[in-house]
Amino acid sequence: MNIRIQGPRLPLTPAIEEYVLKRITPLEKLVNDPAVVCEVDLVKTTNHHKSGEIFRAEINMILPDKHVYLVSEKEDLYQAIDNLREQLDYALSVRKEKKQTLLRRGASRIKDMIKNLRGGM
Repeated sequence: MNIRIQGPRLPLTPAIEEYVLKRITPLEKLVNDPAVVCEVDLVKTTNHHKSGEIFRAEINMILPDKHVYLVSEKEDLYQAIDNLREQLDYALSVRKEKKQTLLRRGASRIKDMIKNLRGGM
C-alpha cells in the first residue's frame, strides 16, 4: 500500500507523518494489494460557527473493487487520525468479510452442483 500524506494549510512535522504511518500501515493486511494508493489529507479548518481549532482528517483509498472516502473532524489532530483509523478499519473489515462470504457461498453452490451430477450420493 502506498500512503501519501498531505497537509494543505497545516505544517506537517515528522512526528505527525510518523503517527499517521503508525496508525494506517497495519491496515495493509486487510488490503493485500501493494498497488493500492491511500491519500491522507490533514487540514486545520476555520469554521466560524465552531469555537477553537478544528482539525479535519480525510482519507481517500482507491481499491480494485471499491472507493473508500472517510472524513473525521475533531478538536485534536491525533484524535481525528485515530477516529479515521477506526472508520477505515471497519470499512476494510466489512469488505473482507463480504468477499469471504461470497467465496464461501460460491464454493457451496459448486459443491451442491457436483453432488447433483454424481446422482445425489
